[in-house]
Amino acid sequence: MRLRDGLAGRLQDWGQIAFHPNPQLDLQFNRYCTSTLMIETLHEVAGEVANVDDWHREMLALADQAGAAGDSFAVQNLAEAAQFFLPPDVDRRAYESRMQEAWRQSWADASIEIGSVDYQGAALRVQRFPAKASKGTILMHGGFDGYYEQITTIAAALQDNGHEVLLFEGPGQGLVLDSLPMTHEWERPVAAVLDAYNVESCTILGMSLGGYLAQRAAAFEPRITRLVCWDVMYDALDAVFHNADLTALVRSSDDGLKRAAASLDQQAGANPNITFILRQGYRVMASTTTEDFLRKSSRFTTAGISDKITQDALILAGQKDHYVPLEHLWKQLPLLVNARSVTARIFTEREHNAAAAHCNVGNHVMAMQVIVDWLDQCTEIDGIKV
Repeated sequence: MRLRDGLAGRLQDWGQIAFHPNPQLDLQFNRYCTSTLMIETLHEVAGEVANVDDWHREMLALADQAGAAGDSFAVQNLAEAAQFFLPPDVDRRAYESRMQEAWRQSWADASIEIGSVDYQGAALRVQRFPAKASKGTILMHGGFDGYYEQITTIAAALQDNGHEVLLFEGPGQGLVLDSLPMTHEWERPVAAVLDAYNVESCTILGMSLGGYLAQRAAAFEPRITRLVCWDVMYDALDAVFHNADLTALVRSSDDGLKRAAASLDQQAGANPNITFILRQGYRVMASTTTEDFLRKSSRFTTAGISDKITQDALILAGQKDHYVPLEHLWKQLPLLVNARSVTARIFTEREHNAAAAHCNVGNHVMAMQVIVDWLDQCTEIDGIKV
């Protein structure tokens, strides 16, 4: 099946755009670009952004402009963008309320049921997309940051392909982060959602850090029959810092962990990327020290669990993913020794409207086509509903 072109213009397909020389800021400009019409505006704004404070100011201004123009889809994304780099102790409720209201307006005519699942005293938010055909259920989630409103478009595309989709926020994600920090034991919230919706079998699809989370859930939850890692996430700690020596030091001993934390704290003042990682990491992991953040982050690795995965697996990777080194794919694939089947796809810069960035930001259409084709092929081979 071919995806509906651009899903009414909301599914990115214009490719990775060079907005900013800083890789972190550049990815976020691409991530929150909602249309080809916005590209020129973001180019102008990027020239005014030298740091995260500039980012905050410019994103708020763009959200106001989009609101005045009646573009609720852009407001939804830009309101989320505005709070992205804020320190962990800043109250985000005003941004979240604005984002949610714009989302409701933007998706008012869509077939989406909003629900929640009780889990450890918190409410896991769920968007349910009823199936348009009988191709089975997909359980979908994000990763280290972001709200589920931002990936509604992707879930809607999967619904268009005939699937029931349950898009949920787990611990450490979106509004659930107000109650529960991130956990590496992702099979627990997954089980709660599957129980609540009486799901007997499903495909799980995780984005970004969700590439680890989905593998973790698949390793321990027998109701998962298919696994999609969008992208590969072999070792989150190594992906965050791109420093194998630091990763090894963290895992070597308590003393090594302390020395790694001290080194990062020393670098943070002069390195804006490390500053952002630690800020966001403290918030997502409910940490107050770099040492605690590193200790918790070191648990997010597929080493030791990959051999427990018995499902069909699709592992995606970007040639120029500045978060996840491509070498993680080569470390991950040999570990899936008990998977029923393993399919890997590397997106390159040379492809049309290149989708080589993290989670194929700039060309979700290309990545989604690979995913739905793979799901349809699995269904056809089995001759059953999955």
